[in-house]
Amino acid sequence: MLRKWLGKNLVTYQTDDNGQPVNTILVEECTDIAEELYLGAVIDRASQRLVFMASKEGGVNIEEVAATTPEKIFQVAIDPLKGPSTNEANELATKLELNEIQKGQFKDLYLSLSKFFIEKDLSLLEINPLVITSEGDLICLGCKNKH
Repeated sequence: MLRKWLGKNLVTYQTDDNGQPVNTILVEECTDIAEELYLGAVIDRASQRLVFMASKEGGVNIEEVAATTPEKIFQVAIDPLKGPSTNEANELATKLELNEIQKGQFKDLYLSLSKFFIEKDLSLLEINPLVITSEGDLICLGCKNKH
């Protein structure tokens, strides 16, 4: 499978007809998934702030969720003078209905991803799906980032 995809172009609904080159393939262990969530970050041009979005509708086309049921996508904006805070992480975690252990895991993930987004000067970061395993842990299974 690796030989089949490395160096080839992957065409999806998010690319043009030429697709994007596959330069790296990440292999992850099998995971028993209890629930799929979505976590993403973009620069909101209107407010000029980093905005994190989260949804209980992970593992699907988030653009479709935004178009048909935008109320299912929760957002927090990071104050550029203060940087990311645990308050924002707690707000999203509560809206995602995470338990206390998962809230702690989410807070760590949120703060790490915020730092990564800023340090790498990204324009997009998506974790889809962000899963809750059958053991109750949060794990990032799919990731995409763009400069």
